[in-house]
Amino acid sequence: MSCLRNVGSLEGHKDWVTCIACSSETPNQIISGSRDKSLIVWDLEKTDDVEGLVGAPHRRLCGHENFVTDIDISGDGQYVFSGSWDHSARLWEISTGKTASRFQGHTSRVLSVGFSPDNRQLVTASQDRTIRHWNTVGTCVNVLAGSTSHSDWVNCVKISQEKIEGTEEFRHYIISGGADRKVQVYDVQEGAVAHTLTGHEGVVNCLDVAPDSSLCASGSKDGKVILWGLKEGVALDTIDAGDEVLSITFSPTRYWLCAGTTKGIKIWDLTSKELVSEDIVEVGGEKPRPARTLAVRWSADGNTLYTGHDDSRIRAWAVQETD
Repeated sequence: MSCLRNVGSLEGHKDWVTCIACSSETPNQIISGSRDKSLIVWDLEKTDDVEGLVGAPHRRLCGHENFVTDIDISGDGQYVFSGSWDHSARLWEISTGKTASRFQGHTSRVLSVGFSPDNRQLVTASQDRTIRHWNTVGTCVNVLAGSTSHSDWVNCVKISQEKIEGTEEFRHYIISGGADRKVQVYDVQEGAVAHTLTGHEGVVNCLDVAPDSSLCASGSKDGKVILWGLKEGVALDTIDAGDEVLSITFSPTRYWLCAGTTKGIKIWDLTSKELVSEDIVEVGGEKPRPARTLAVRWSADGNTLYTGHDDSRIRAWAVQETD
């Protein structure tokens, strides 16, 4: 069962592809991060006439001294934010490949990063059990620790926003998942935890916020995906992925949720709660094995899914409309 068709790959990294980011501002580019310590800006219009490739490296961003764990692109498509096992994060100017700001302060590996939708705030999550809240020039404006963070590694983090009724202002939330099996929602304006969400029986590896910011999805080592209502702070549904969930993303144009697992790629229609696609990527030559899908990200138009794997490749999948 699949609504996806593999249309080719991107080759240029030398180790696991850990993260992928896309922007509506630059539809002919995507950016990826890897355990090879680099980020690559990919040109999707250039293939060097190599069969099976859907793009070529345009620019490699080097500077991190250890694995790149996560990236996020600013809403205007001009900057990419990256986190690394080297305990730091960096803000890069995409057009030049230069580091605009460095973010230092964590005492252990940075596992996840996020941009606010208004491009004014950034967050980093770390193995040191803290979340740091930054401005764009690299100044830390708040540290979430202890009761406002997690009691174990913080594996994933996002910033969402909702418009404050009757005003032009927005309320911001920092949403995080940890090795303590919890998802936490922190109200930035109130300076307090709004919700602590429990339900997973294993480490929370990944999360994503829906395009309308009304709900988030978390994926766990327990093989489950939980959908959470962010306003109410309640679990809306639980989906059994069957294998450890390593990455997760909402479609920007359909009511779909995609998960990358230790054994493949799955997509659910959230209206019907039905599995609409299941794909296994095999690697390993003579003794093939399922590739770990460490990163999943949709193109801005929702017609292409990019997946990053532990064989150093990115694969591109076109959506096939079914009756």
